[in-house]
Amino acid sequence: MLDKEAPEAWSQAEAMGDKKRALRICQSAFWALAFYGQGPAWGTPEAITWAERADPLAEPETTERTLVDMFLGTVSMSRGNSEEGIVQLNRALELARKLGDKNTFWMTAAIWLLYAQAPHHAQERLNLAEELMAQSREGVDLKTFGLGAEVIGDAFLAMGQRRRAEEIFRELKDLARRSGQIRLQLIVLALEAINAYADGCLEDVVATIDHVFALSQELDLAEYATVGIYVTGTRPFLYLGKYENMFKMGLPNIRREVIETWRDAGRVFSSAHLGRGAEVSKSLNEMVRTRSQMDLREDENQAYFDTLLLEAAILVRHREAADFFLRRFAGSPVRTTGIFYTTIIARHLGAAAAMLGRIDEAQAHYLDAIQVATDMRFRPELALTRFQLAELLLDHYPEEREQALEHLDFAIKEFEAMKMQPSLEKAQALRQSR
Repeated sequence: MLDKEAPEAWSQAEAMGDKKRALRICQSAFWALAFYGQGPAWGTPEAITWAERADPLAEPETTERTLVDMFLGTVSMSRGNSEEGIVQLNRALELARKLGDKNTFWMTAAIWLLYAQAPHHAQERLNLAEELMAQSREGVDLKTFGLGAEVIGDAFLAMGQRRRAEEIFRELKDLARRSGQIRLQLIVLALEAINAYADGCLEDVVATIDHVFALSQELDLAEYATVGIYVTGTRPFLYLGKYENMFKMGLPNIRREVIETWRDAGRVFSSAHLGRGAEVSKSLNEMVRTRSQMDLREDENQAYFDTLLLEAAILVRHREAADFFLRRFAGSPVRTTGIFYTTIIARHLGAAAAMLGRIDEAQAHYLDAIQVATDMRFRPELALTRFQLAELLLDHYPEEREQALEHLDFAIKEFEAMKMQPSLEKAQALRQSR
């Protein structure tokens, strides 16, 4: 459709001077890209072309104008132009609310929730998620509700509200079952994998992802599904010591131009875990150089991307980047990275502070992470945090040795039960040395 039918239809509409038809073709092409490769596909040259073609065709104060501004915003965000993108998405959301068309408002709100994930938007995201949850679903189509439910749940998870996220995920699962819509079913499987991961059933996550990928290949949706596999499966595969296996499964099946639009954070994170320290340090040097001059209140980079970069900085011991992200998240109410590479942010802040020798600050972050993990029933994160706290206490608080060993023994037992072999080996080595 994108390679032949859409360009031909566009040319015919343009030759006829039929602006309405041309605009519908642009919109159809843009949605087709989303169904091809999810969010990253909106940063491709094709997406830019269709958004720019649609821009002059949409009349002011119309639902078409709302959708085109939304398209422009997603392109900007996907290409890394976050500040411009958020302005466009804000404009689209404001107009959608004003016009009152339910489906357009839900779609625009969903896209805003997907991209407006800088720490300073946390409360605004939660408010919008609550607003959508309280509304009737009448007038919202399947495609729109599927995306909406996913990002509403993400907004709740980001604030540590797992039970609220599970409410909307159950609603989505029921709709997927009743409708038989395959893309909804793929989304539901990915969300169930996140739930299994939080429960510590890591091998169940791997089995679910194997199933999703096999099903998506059978239905010729492999590239669509692989994006979800990557953001959902990264940590379970990593914690099981099977990180490289995930790449063998899915990533080679995404077209090169889609991979290239994935933001640097995912690449830096992967490189750090694969031991490419020099490459990671070079990227983090550039990040610090460009972003340290920005007002953090105007920095629109998404919290989950920055958490990936923070984790990479810790792995390669990049002190300047670690300090930057400690300032970035200072006072932020964001608790987790939501449905994307799901983790508790305070745990990584604790590791960054410990690396910088800010020991009391590190302990405070770890205690915060333990509380979040306990409240959310987030089993792997609780074990990892208690292990890291044990390391900190043993190294810097000898008077708390007994408490440290309690944390360590808890972590060892949990790592063994969840088959988190890399962490188990580290914890056992620490226990034997103490």
